[in-house]
Amino acid sequence: LKGGIVHAPAVLGAFVQAISKPTALPQEIVVDVAPSVLQVIDPLFRQGSASVVTVALNVVKALAGYGTETLASAGDHILTNIIAIISKSPESPPASALQAFAAVCPTVSEENMRSVTAKLLKLLSATTVYDGQSAEALGELFETVGRSFPGLMDSWKDGIIENWSQTHARYYKQRKDSSNEAIQVPFPTAMLTNAAKSINSLYTGFYEAQGQQWTSEFLESLVFTSPRSTEDIALVCLGLRALGYAASQGWLAQSDQLAVQLDAHIQSKHDDVRDEAAAALGKYVGSYPATFAALFASATASDSEGASASGRLQAVNVAVDQI
Repeated sequence: LKGGIVHAPAVLGAFVQAISKPTALPQEIVVDVAPSVLQVIDPLFRQGSASVVTVALNVVKALAGYGTETLASAGDHILTNIIAIISKSPESPPASALQAFAAVCPTVSEENMRSVTAKLLKLLSATTVYDGQSAEALGELFETVGRSFPGLMDSWKDGIIENWSQTHARYYKQRKDSSNEAIQVPFPTAMLTNAAKSINSLYTGFYEAQGQQWTSEFLESLVFTSPRSTEDIALVCLGLRALGYAASQGWLAQSDQLAVQLDAHIQSKHDDVRDEAAAALGKYVGSYPATFAALFASATASDSEGASASGRLQAVNVAVDQI
């Protein structure tokens, strides 16, 4: 590697294997060779071959595993290369790019991260492949940002909310403008899942950096309101989806006040809010099975009718699945 190589991808692949567990090398050896390795992989980021780019990204991840010294002052430059890679396929960026982003975060300057925040969030808000390895990688990315850049927390949180609100506004306008009732404008559920999981991961990293327990205080602030405008509806839907996800992970503390508010949203005149509230309440009850009887009773009560009855029955089904 130090002497220059012709078949870079093959040698670099072997290098990654050599320094990864269980054949990890002493840190001083990796730190010593890191500058030469980073010089070799720099042009590989700009090659068209996905396999070659993946090798370069895997090198970054492997080096980062030996501490920030291995990436030294190259973090900002590597981040620029990673953003270029994500830009080519923002809807489904390779998991290796998201993982490399998370790995390089601790070596990136706050000033540089601040300057690219808006562009990054715009790109990542378009990511709809939020399952499997990509889901885990995207969550890890936001968690690392929250942990590494607590001073940028508000910028990232506001950016996630703004991008989701814009997506929801476009959907709402399309649905309103559609004159053909037979044409259903699909709710952007994948984008909402993206935003909800991203904001949960961001707060997870942030609280960890502060030495605090995870709390749903911010998410609850989004749902303890009666939505009137399109923007209000977008925020409530985001809060409900994020709370539902948190409940499914067992993060939510038991709260009668929250349960009552979720049930109130089930009675909303806005169908999107009703659907999200039913899912969130069902997941909340599913995480506290002792509350199931009360939900079932309200869903089957004689005075429960129309959208309220339907929403509560939907919540019952979600709770049963979770339990």
